[in-house]
Amino acid sequence: IMDEKTVMLDSDQDKGSKPKESMHVEDGTHLAGNDKFAKWKSVRVRVLVLCSICTFLSPFGNTMYTPSVDTIQRDFNLSSDMLVALTVSIYSLMQATTPLFWGPFADRYGRKRTLQFGLATAGISMLISGFSPNVYFLLVGRCIQGIGLSACSTVGGGSISDVYPPRMRGNAMGNYVFALLLGSVVGPLVGGYIAGWISWRAIFWVVSAISLVLLIIISIFFPETLDPNKPKRSLNPLNTVRYLFVPSIGFSAFNSMTIFGLMFSVIITAALYLGRDPYNFSQIAIGQTATPLGIGLMAGTLIGGRLADIGLKKFGSGGRLLPSIFSALISGLILGCFGLAIDSGSIPFIIIVQLFGGFGATLGRPGITTFCIERRPESPAAVNGAVFSAMFAFSFLYLTLTPLLLEYVSATFLFYWLGGITFISIPPAILLTMLYWND
Repeated sequence: IMDEKTVMLDSDQDKGSKPKESMHVEDGTHLAGNDKFAKWKSVRVRVLVLCSICTFLSPFGNTMYTPSVDTIQRDFNLSSDMLVALTVSIYSLMQATTPLFWGPFADRYGRKRTLQFGLATAGISMLISGFSPNVYFLLVGRCIQGIGLSACSTVGGGSISDVYPPRMRGNAMGNYVFALLLGSVVGPLVGGYIAGWISWRAIFWVVSAISLVLLIIISIFFPETLDPNKPKRSLNPLNTVRYLFVPSIGFSAFNSMTIFGLMFSVIITAALYLGRDPYNFSQIAIGQTATPLGIGLMAGTLIGGRLADIGLKKFGSGGRLLPSIFSALISGLILGCFGLAIDSGSIPFIIIVQLFGGFGATLGRPGITTFCIERRPESPAAVNGAVFSAMFAFSFLYLTLTPLLLEYVSATFLFYWLGGITFISIPPAILLTMLYWND
């Protein structure tokens, strides 16, 4: 682990390539004095905003119609929760696997081109889902959506790393992750209103239009931030997976994986339970219940981004991970009580758990993402793709198993166990914080 403190090239880089220069942590410049970040000063905000909007679409596309799962189940005459839940989880499976390709693709062919491919694919696939005659067409459309929108969530970390120096990167990453998590929560809220007023099919038509409009905006206004002089990276997805076996990256990512999966279990459980007795909420009301979770997620992300930069300044790289320790502790304790809240039938209890649980769930995310990218700064998009892939792999696992397990055990019992799994990530986070203290 200690050897990772030296910036090095991937093993798949050409042997004749020159080694990377070390970077000064405090101001983000090369020790030689050549500030590679200065030229991006005028467009940093534009890059961050456009990356954040694209990233917002990724989870938004997954959670936007969760308030309608009961309606979709009735429309397609499905007798089991599993198949309709699969239309949600299959998206996460694509989000878990395709970043392994999109990350190295963005590091090789550029951030802008990757976004263009992703948005075009998403826009077309949304139409397939919107006009699906049966659940199987919907599953195909959801698969393609996951492939396209995973490109959007993968590129952002690489572009932000390209244009922001380390001293500013944690706060920028906090805003970026804020958009990612905002999409997870705004999705049910907006989707519930669209489905309630028009139809669940209209959700896909609206997002298709947004994707295609954003494609035009990216084509005109998004600058290519990839350094053309960087060595060309291999497109082999296994080269992306191997970043997760770098101890500092893998153990840090595990924290995000468990919390991200737990959050999606909360979302799918709320969608399945609140439309039935004793709640009998409408699609609009189910979407509105995600608001407290969203407020907590937003607050945790913005505060966590600032804490990550403060931690870097005061305690070195290990300081970036301090919020992740409290994030796992808070989210494990509070979201672990979500099942009890659902079984109790108490709406105020559900609101309180989601509000404070959401805050804890995102408090450590900006610091973890930034820390992982800074372990391999020569391949930021690939590293970000690996971390995102792992996070969505857990969300797929949790989304798939949660409806199945709820047929056999109570929500209280299930969420106690899911919250307990989150605690497993605390010791590795403490160890990494100590190892990189004052680094």
